[in-house]
Amino acid sequence: MLIKYNYSCSTTASVFDAIANILKKYRNIPSIIFIRDYADNMKYIHALKKSITNSFNKHGNPDRLILSFHGIPKKYIEDGDDYLERCKITKKLLTSILDYPEEKIIMSFQSKFGNIMNRSIEVFSRSDSTFSTYKTLRNTYLLLSITTAFSALIATISSLCKLPYLGAIPTLVGFYALLFLVNYLSNKKSGILATFALTGFMGYAIAPIINVMLAINSSNSIILALSGTAMEYLEE
Repeated sequence: MLIKYNYSCSTTASVFDAIANILKKYRNIPSIIFIRDYADNMKYIHALKKSITNSFNKHGNPDRLILSFHGIPKKYIEDGDDYLERCKITKKLLTSILDYPEEKIIMSFQSKFGNIMNRSIEVFSRSDSTFSTYKTLRNTYLLLSITTAFSALIATISSLCKLPYLGAIPTLVGFYALLFLVNYLSNKKSGILATFALTGFMGYAIAPIINVMLAINSSNSIILALSGTAMEYLEE
């Protein structure tokens, strides 16, 4: 979630300055209401919640929710800019109404320039992101291991049962259709079932190759190769 914009001397204040320079030329100055920011405006907070909830409903709940704010130079903070505090207020209010574990909500900053405006937050974001990435890789290797083993199982069963060959065109159509389905369901739980369907279909498709290799006693090497690959993924 990219959250913008809270007050900063480099954004909102510079707009105020530009307007003030224009008004210098006027004899009759109109009434102007400046909106400093809306960091604690509940309509804004609820709009953020709605956007996040819609994303969760569409893609499922993520392992972490990153609230990404624009970064400003650390010197601005040291000189009295309350940008960081306003960002913290937005996070606090959003967290209070969001149906999501507070410990999984990360506050982060982007577009860095100059000195880092808040190193402790950045370090936390990096370490937490590293953990999340490691967990994702572990889950990916586990899924690869299971689906590869499943493909080897289907290939073995298809070979032993001497199931008929579908033909080149039906095989290609089936493969690309399942590949599209896997990509389409990639952010949904049903995507796992689609992945098993794809790898199972691949196992079925190589069964004729195994049957041909039976004549030269090489079919075992194919099954062992698939099984060995599955074990290799499991050890990662």
